[in-house]
Amino acid sequence: MEWVLNGKGSKIAIIDDLKEEYTSKFKSVDLLFRKMEIYPKSKKSFDSYFKLSEKQRNVVDQIIDCLLEK
Repeated sequence: MEWVLNGKGSKIAIIDDLKEEYTSKFKSVDLLFRKMEIYPKSKKSFDSYFKLSEKQRNVVDQIIDCLLEK
């Protein structure tokens, strides 16, 4: 427990990998939402996105990630 209190980070490497994965996913979704706020009919886009199933949302997220990489 001392290593947590002293700020040395986690002892499990997979936790760091998961943190990076979720941080990058959060950043891409955050960017998507900020861009959607600029465009007309963004509320309709938000509603449509959240009505998708988890599987469909993952596909949309992958498409967005691919577009952001270019």
